[in-house]
Amino acid sequence: MEKNGLRLYGIRINIVFLLYYKPKSYLMKRILLFVLLTTPFFTLKSQVKIVEWGGQMVTADASLPVPSIITVNINGDTITDRETRTAFNEVIPLNITGGSYKSFEIPLHFAFLGYSLNSGGGFDTWSITNSGNSDYLNMRYQESTPATLHALFFFKKTDFLTTGSSKIYLDSTSSFSRSFTNFEHLDTARFILKDNGQYYISESIGSSLTFATGASDGNWALYNPADTLDFFDDTAAFLPRNFTDITAVGVLVDDDNWYTGRRWIHLSQINVTARMSIEPTLTSPAAGVYLSGDTIDLAATVNSVNPVTTVKFYDNSTLIGTDNIAPYELSWLPAAIGKRNVYVVAYDNLGDSVRSAVVKVDIRDVKIIAPLSGAVYSEGDTVTVTALNVVPGPGLKLYLYTGSTLRDSLTAAPFTFKWQVTQYGTYNIYIKAVNDVPSVSISDTVSITVNNVPPTVSLTFPVNNDKFPLGDTVIATATAVAPYGTITRVEFNNGSVSYYDNTSPYSYAFYYATTGNYRVRARSRDDANVDSPYSGYANYSMVVFTATVAPATTQVINLSSGTTGSLLTASTNITYTGDVTYRWLWGTDSAVYINEIAGQTASTYMPDFSTVDTLWVVCEATKGTHVDTSNAVKIRVVNITGITPVIDGSSVVVYPNPTNGAISIDGSDISMLEVFDLSGHKLLSFSRNTNYFDLSSLSPGSYLIRIHKGLQTIKKMIVIQ
Repeated sequence: MEKNGLRLYGIRINIVFLLYYKPKSYLMKRILLFVLLTTPFFTLKSQVKIVEWGGQMVTADASLPVPSIITVNINGDTITDRETRTAFNEVIPLNITGGSYKSFEIPLHFAFLGYSLNSGGGFDTWSITNSGNSDYLNMRYQESTPATLHALFFFKKTDFLTTGSSKIYLDSTSSFSRSFTNFEHLDTARFILKDNGQYYISESIGSSLTFATGASDGNWALYNPADTLDFFDDTAAFLPRNFTDITAVGVLVDDDNWYTGRRWIHLSQINVTARMSIEPTLTSPAAGVYLSGDTIDLAATVNSVNPVTTVKFYDNSTLIGTDNIAPYELSWLPAAIGKRNVYVVAYDNLGDSVRSAVVKVDIRDVKIIAPLSGAVYSEGDTVTVTALNVVPGPGLKLYLYTGSTLRDSLTAAPFTFKWQVTQYGTYNIYIKAVNDVPSVSISDTVSITVNNVPPTVSLTFPVNNDKFPLGDTVIATATAVAPYGTITRVEFNNGSVSYYDNTSPYSYAFYYATTGNYRVRARSRDDANVDSPYSGYANYSMVVFTATVAPATTQVINLSSGTTGSLLTASTNITYTGDVTYRWLWGTDSAVYINEIAGQTASTYMPDFSTVDTLWVVCEATKGTHVDTSNAVKIRVVNITGITPVIDGSSVVVYPNPTNGAISIDGSDISMLEVFDLSGHKLLSFSRNTNYFDLSSLSPGSYLIRIHKGLQTIKKMIVIQ
């Protein structure tokens, strides 16, 4: 039967206790008591074995009757001796409730309080150790008549293993020790172990045993406690042993002395330091912080007595993978972020396994918190990309990618990128973080859209209201700009028909066969097939090329008075005059102009003749193949006396001039106005204080007027049309 007992930190403990005693007044051959304690599922369950009393299999319990007595005569005297015996059976448990006493025919007392089991991997130190004065493992025997006593404390290997099921491997670095706080009225204690199914007892009776091959305490004798607990060292064969599969260790109390009263054992500690037959070590990765998204190299070494068949790598309880051939290595891409416990379990060819120590790693994942997926920008905008969960460390560097294109990098906080987008399209943004571990983390992808900025166009020629001579080709030109792309064409449109130029500088030649008004506008297109808005129309006209000279009225040069006439200015009816040339001609007939005025090639000319005569002057304008002669201007050269030269009349303004017959004089105190022809004859005279004068009675032509203003006389020339 089973009864719940002591909790022992989740460790299973099996303890076998065997007791043999021999009173003097009775022939007691042997008594054996076996105790096995087990603790599955975080609970230490003390169990009493089924024992054999007097050759009969019964359940040992407090309710059992006194064991049967076998009477024999062992020493040959006339007194019948009695022996009480339990058979040694390692697998049948006795129930003993922890923390209480258990009484048998022979008063036997146990207490189990607060013991802890310590165990590690590799070089393991396994121990049952009390944690205070109240913690102990007690056995007390008391008899009213003299008796010998033999007892066995037996601990199975599986009770200590918490990291696997590997065999214990004892070598020169291994040791075995026990500590009795109270060892009262007992003779010797030897070490006992079980190897490959056989029991061996140590020659050493000290408190500590080192497994040094060939040393005296390394000598062992074959022994079977199931036959007898009364060990006879004088006949035992102690030899050096090479143990390969130790499954249990213990202490045998062997006391052949006859003693009446109490025997007391207070076991405070028993330790085994040994090698596991398999010793795995996870050599990579090192404990620390890693970035998600990158492969982590896993590597392990295994020290094993027997051939290693398999090494399994684990992430917490999840199998990462298996390697059956040294070197034991795997590549691991963590499936999730967070704190992970990484370890390996190694197996040998006998099916034994041991787990390595845990390596703690923390997987972090870099994230993009700005911009959000779906954000929209325009060409030329600056996109701010902000990273989260960046783990500073040696060699940390962040890279900003769009697809496979590296855009920027950072090595220090704040981990914010500033990226100017200069090309329309859809971009998948992600951040790659790298450090010296080495470890790499790649963020999730954020998708943004960048809209195209349309191109621009400017029509540079012609300009509005331009006039061109009929027969000329009008070459329209334009400039176009795509701010973040390229121009693929420029369109020239006249309102109904479009013409295209794909190469800069952009132009198109228009030819017209008739005079009239025309128009043109421009539009550009970029490599995204986006068109600019049309420019405004430039309205222009095609005309017959003509030249004109002004003023067209007769000019008078008075040689005696120094009158020179007006400056003559030639013009054409076109606006684009940059390539027009001029030539001035004169003649004595209004229809014949055969004399070129030397040196006069400008568009203006001041008549300069010194011979009294009547002449005509014209200007010949040329533009390309277009030639036209202007209207003729009559020049009269005279030499007339009697007319006082005109005084500067800047303070008096006569208008309009030329006039259709009436003039006004801007000025005060006008007392008289006199009008003369160019020969000096007075034609009209006005004697009144007024500013308005009617000259409509005069024929068209040039006239001299004399204005009397107070005491001042002012002369001016007027033209009547």
